[in-house]
Amino acid sequence: MDPASGETSLDARIRDLERAVALAPLDAVAALRLAQALQRTSRREDAYGAWLHVRSAASSSFDTATLARARKFLADNSTWSQWRGGPRRDGCSPNPGIRPESKLRWSIGTGEPPADEAASLCITPWTLILATATREASRVLALDPDSGKQIWSATRQGHHSIGLAINPDLGLLTAWLASRPPNIRLERRDPTSGHVIGTVDQPLASVNSVHGSTASGLAPIAMTEDHVFVLVSGQIIAFDPATLHARWTQSAGDSSSVCVQDDVVAVLGERGYRRLFDVTTGHSIPHDQLRLPGASDLVRRCRSRGFSVISVPGRQAELQCVDLSNGRRVSSWSSSAPNGDADILTVGCSNQVALIQGKRVCLLSVPALKAVGELRLDDARAHDAAYLHDRLYILDVKGSVHAFG
Repeated sequence: MDPASGETSLDARIRDLERAVALAPLDAVAALRLAQALQRTSRREDAYGAWLHVRSAASSSFDTATLARARKFLADNSTWSQWRGGPRRDGCSPNPGIRPESKLRWSIGTGEPPADEAASLCITPWTLILATATREASRVLALDPDSGKQIWSATRQGHHSIGLAINPDLGLLTAWLASRPPNIRLERRDPTSGHVIGTVDQPLASVNSVHGSTASGLAPIAMTEDHVFVLVSGQIIAFDPATLHARWTQSAGDSSSVCVQDDVVAVLGERGYRRLFDVTTGHSIPHDQLRLPGASDLVRRCRSRGFSVISVPGRQAELQCVDLSNGRRVSSWSSSAPNGDADILTVGCSNQVALIQGKRVCLLSVPALKAVGELRLDDARAHDAAYLHDRLYILDVKGSVHAFG
């Protein structure tokens, strides 16, 4: 640090990179380095803007490798793109957690419950998206993540199960599933304006369930940069996210969720994986080539800084932290309060994990699992949760959204 100015070496580097980008607006490499430097500070929204600048420069001075790095960084660091945070379903954000003294920033009630158990939160720095449904109508709503004010909404008559996922380049993917008549509608929208970019409707022979029989909080849609997978009526359908054309269809059996790990897409049941497929071809893969948790376990575990934090079922809420490099347990934590019938939900970030038990939210450091704070929901128990930047967002079972930070 410069004693005279109080400026750190990182501050100086950011200042120099900002000057370089201003002098050469089409220098994609400088913008890339600027975004990486900003991500290490509290200016993460500026990092997101730098990445958008990188994308705008792509047509004139952008190599393919740098573009791929930009897309991956944008997806990993500036969005909570789908259920459990991303295609791996690891419930993890790479951003720092909220402060222990954090309080409720805002709370807003939609007046409608989440759209079945498939509903989830999708968040970018400028848009928070959720889905609600009643017998009469189903809605997708976009809120301002800083204030909770509604930005736009989309409504379809009748009850639908809804899956949501965001791709930084292609926008918001919404899967609307109706049982009468059996049909799936896939839409691509601009997440900021709600403008429809493309749609496709696909009739189905029948619709039994979009999320399985007993799984809680499961989403039937998963998305990567090049594919979107929708699980419906015992089938998994792979779509091209740009054109929304179906690429392949396979039988998924009695499955309740879908997730992607490397080049493998897995459909999961309550007690573990059901079937594994090659992402590109849809060809079946032998089960012994990949090990994944059961779908119900996905809401009980999350990752943070190379550690896996797992909620252990029992009379009391209990967490265990496991080092992913060697599989050893490094710490544990248990609550003195009885677990009761409340579902356990965990989400993590770079230095913190939030254990959400009914209306109670415990904040713990990672990897020590030391309690650093506690928050409470006043009205209803949690349905889904997401970290983004310095905020923790919680969707409750009545359709209200709460922002802490």
